[in-house]
Amino acid sequence: SISYCCAADQNVCKDGEPTLKDATGNCAEFHDRKLKKNKQQAKDIGVPVIVTEFGACSSSEACYYEMLGFEKAADKYLSSWAYWMYKAFHDHTTTAAENQEGIFNPDGTLQSFKEKALSRTYIQYYQGEPLEVFFNDETSEFLARFKYDGSIEEPSVLYLNKELNYNNGYKLEITDDKGNKIEEVELEEKGNYIYFKVNRDKDENLVVKITLTPF
Repeated sequence: SISYCCAADQNVCKDGEPTLKDATGNCAEFHDRKLKKNKQQAKDIGVPVIVTEFGACSSSEACYYEMLGFEKAADKYLSSWAYWMYKAFHDHTTTAAENQEGIFNPDGTLQSFKEKALSRTYIQYYQGEPLEVFFNDETSEFLARFKYDGSIEEPSVLYLNKELNYNNGYKLEITDDKGNKIEEVELEEKGNYIYFKVNRDKDENLVVKITLTPF
């Protein structure tokens, strides 16, 4: 699936990309409707959801908020995604300005708005079934919940951009759904990744809650 706000209305991208007003309003609503429908269609046919294209816009404030609107909808409906596109390849299908839709400036430096929008905390692998995920793009607070599956022997893997979002450190809490700390956890930190494995083999009703709060 793809999700571009330009498809929401014929006038949204008349100047190449959404205005800041559309990006903070109509675009967010459009992405929410589209991903809600995608999730229902995927459920009906028994497949997961991945959005392989969104964004394709310049290093502007409007682009930043359109990307956030999409990403919040993706979190809400537990959809995987990939930004379009990594670097400029003279894309003849885009409405964006030439060489603007990648994440790099012409001198090779990262576009700051896109770096901030795309460097979100998330869980790459779950030791069970994901139920909820939320990232606060203003505070970098993170929450995830999943239904634990004791038959899975590999750990969950959480990604975080320490330099950008947690440069003063963070507090990690792993609890059940009632807020009780789960003691049976193997925890290992490697760079920008946290590996954690819950060891409760027969607890079929356990919902694991992860919160990450910056200092």
